[in-house]
Amino acid sequence: MIPELRRRFNERYTPERYQRFLKLLDEGCGTQVKFRNCETPIFLPKSLFDRMEQDGRNLIHQLMTPEYLRRSEETIPAEYKVPNQDARPLFIQVDFGLTDTLEPKLVEIQAFPSLYAYQPFLQRTYREAYELDVALDSSFEAEFRRAVLGNHDPENVVLLEINPQNQKTLPDFLLTEKMLGIKTVCITKVEKRGNKLFHDGIPIQRIYNRVIVDELQRKQIHLPFDYRDDLQVEWAGHPNWYFRISKFSLPFLQHPSVPKTRFLNEGVPDDLENWVLKPLYSFAGLGVVIGPTREDLARISDPSEYILQQRVNFASLIETPHGPTKAEIRMMYLWLGGDLRAVTTIIRMGRGKMMGVDHNRDLEWVGASSAFIVDRNFSSTEIDYQVGKGTSQLKPIESKHPAAIRWFHWINFPLLAIMIWSGMLIYWANDVYKIGWGNTTLFHFFPDSFYSALHFNGRLAEGMAWHFLFMWLFAVNGVCYVLYTAISGEWHYLVPDRNTLREAVQVVLHDLGLSKTPLPRQKFNGAQKIAYSSIIVMGLGSLLTGLAIWKSVQFGWLTTLLGGYAAARVEHFLLTLGYCAFFVVHIAQVIRAGWNNFRSMVTGFEVVDEAK
Repeated sequence: MIPELRRRFNERYTPERYQRFLKLLDEGCGTQVKFRNCETPIFLPKSLFDRMEQDGRNLIHQLMTPEYLRRSEETIPAEYKVPNQDARPLFIQVDFGLTDTLEPKLVEIQAFPSLYAYQPFLQRTYREAYELDVALDSSFEAEFRRAVLGNHDPENVVLLEINPQNQKTLPDFLLTEKMLGIKTVCITKVEKRGNKLFHDGIPIQRIYNRVIVDELQRKQIHLPFDYRDDLQVEWAGHPNWYFRISKFSLPFLQHPSVPKTRFLNEGVPDDLENWVLKPLYSFAGLGVVIGPTREDLARISDPSEYILQQRVNFASLIETPHGPTKAEIRMMYLWLGGDLRAVTTIIRMGRGKMMGVDHNRDLEWVGASSAFIVDRNFSSTEIDYQVGKGTSQLKPIESKHPAAIRWFHWINFPLLAIMIWSGMLIYWANDVYKIGWGNTTLFHFFPDSFYSALHFNGRLAEGMAWHFLFMWLFAVNGVCYVLYTAISGEWHYLVPDRNTLREAVQVVLHDLGLSKTPLPRQKFNGAQKIAYSSIIVMGLGSLLTGLAIWKSVQFGWLTTLLGGYAAARVEHFLLTLGYCAFFVVHIAQVIRAGWNNFRSMVTGFEVVDEAK
């Protein structure tokens, strides 16, 4: 893809350099790397990497909508449904192939860890063995450490796998141990005591999960614990996401990078030779059939467990001494807090019918590889990919606010405005509140000129009529909103977590111009989570204090609980001032964020490149 660098590498290549490369791999891993590593890395233009990262991010966000999350719930087998699922997956892999016009096309998507420790090491080894003058990827060790360890001591965190010493991915396990100081443990060696897990007598508080359920089932492995147990353990890579974001997801995705995909039980196309049959839950190409026959389909007992995906002619873009070679690019994401980012890549080089290492076993210049992301300007003769070439001119969009949330929002705005307006008509009749002490008044709520200017004076009865009518609509809209967020899963985006306060401070410092650190791109930042959650609590407070004032006899217990009639009235008034303050700040922030943000609350979608 960058002919200048490709040509230079091929000219300098020698078998001796490759053997040195393999030796450095084995020495650095502390074991023989048993899967084939390609003779060459690839040189990837940053513009193309950025395109794939954004496409992958768009696809992931499509799979986090309440509608899809409801559908994907059914994918989790009852016997492997693990409690306490995280709000979002921690590790996600998005695999792309490239067409001859360098259009990325989705191959697979899976919410499961991959070789996060091995790939940076592989890239460093390519550079050392071949003495390459190219930059390494930015280190993501700190993020990876936080993802795997959480807040726990490495002694209490394990990498969990099935018979890890015999897995081809053992080099990644060993490099993870070396990087993070954790142990790799076979799942059959775990001990359960009550609702806790142990290994060698040491409590397990967090699990970096590398266990493939498909392998558990195929090998009929007896487990020392039940996945359904409510264990006192955290999962780094919650097992449920392995099912929920998988090949099952492909038919639901709508994006230019996604080939046409259908579930097998939805019908069989006439041109089967142009389709690929894939089981929903398998790894390393197991069960995949390119151009299946009707006899192949007839042998399938449960068609709902398979998909058909339209074949894409991926281009052989990498020139090698053994001929042009295809490259499949895995974008490896970490999703920490609100920051969803591709931190590295896995490259699979192949000239076989399929791209997996096992399908290119007897070929050269194929196998696992690494990408060097090249970020500099090239002349048109030096690079085959430039921004705009092979790229749709349509700006990508991503879903942000469901229709129900938008309706609740826009209905609540006039309702709350009417409640405040009618409340002021009522307050005029007994405007006793002020800021001051003793006989000294700094500010009186409110001056006569204020009432006169807004025509609030002398309209007590009218204000009560409006207030007591619209309070029911305000209450119903609020209750429906809370129920929807609880049932749909939208509450995951709103409820503050342990990082929210720190994020809120960062937002305030950033907005005041005191910090230049860019804010993580997420649906709601820490300040918004606190503000929007507070508004929900304030709405409940307004209803309770309003009832205590309106029906102080019938709801005497509530009035007493709130400190008496006078106290309840003060609380009701202060909540109203809080709404007004929130409204002013909210409008200012909307104006500051720009048209794209406002439009997302109208249409439900956000234009991605504008959002940046």
